[in-house]
Amino acid sequence: MHRFLRLASLVSGFLYTLLALGFAFQISWVVALFPWNLSYLSAIFIASILLAIAIPTLWIGWKGEIGSVFGGAIDLTVTFIGMGVFSIQLYFGDTSRQSILVFGILALLSAAALAGIAWKSWGIALKDKRPTPRFVRISFALFAVTLLLAGGALILKTNNIFPWNIGEELRVLYGWIFLGAMCYFIFALIKPQWGNAKGQLMGFLAYDLVLIVPFLQHFEDVIPEQRLSLTIYVGVMVFSGVLAAYFLFIDKRMSLFSASGNEGRPMQR
Repeated sequence: MHRFLRLASLVSGFLYTLLALGFAFQISWVVALFPWNLSYLSAIFIASILLAIAIPTLWIGWKGEIGSVFGGAIDLTVTFIGMGVFSIQLYFGDTSRQSILVFGILALLSAAALAGIAWKSWGIALKDKRPTPRFVRISFALFAVTLLLAGGALILKTNNIFPWNIGEELRVLYGWIFLGAMCYFIFALIKPQWGNAKGQLMGFLAYDLVLIVPFLQHFEDVIPEQRLSLTIYVGVMVFSGVLAAYFLFIDKRMSLFSASGNEGRPMQR
């Protein structure tokens, strides 16, 4: 099972990377897989989400940190269930939208597969059992609350949560992305070991790097009603990016280049 999960992580991480590049560069056949019209910022946002999934997934397969599969699988299971059910509801409201029905069915099938992976990976011990630093845990708790509030507001189709105009249907879909990510952070708080947190920080850093330049450029065009949302969004990205970069690459005790496992357990911070 470990070998299967490791191979599955590598293959799926590679596929998510290709999809991320397709949305980032707006390759027509890739963007066509998503049955909603996307603005430039929406395409970049989806690219950032896909890359945020791809990088930790590739890392899990490369390092064999199979114990951290569960959190990511639960994240995507929740996201795909929400997207799938909502898409099928839309189809029954307008049966001419067959591409949305196909998307919904594929989302639910993906959710079923990911739920199976979560079940199989439950209880697998992490290689890196070092405790997650206190500051990272506090940050994760804040991220989880933020994602809950933003995701809930999006599912309720609230305006101006995103700093650009998106339709009501996309708001709901993006809301489920946020609620799935919230589950990932909650799991890292329930099981606060560094083998869990590293993957999330990698994903956050990838997400930030894709979005930061387009969002900074968007200050020139953002409408007044969405400027506060853009400012908060950029602030969160800067904070999470610095957090991830520091603990992944600078902190000598916790970085990707430090010793993992039980040896050299760091004091709580």
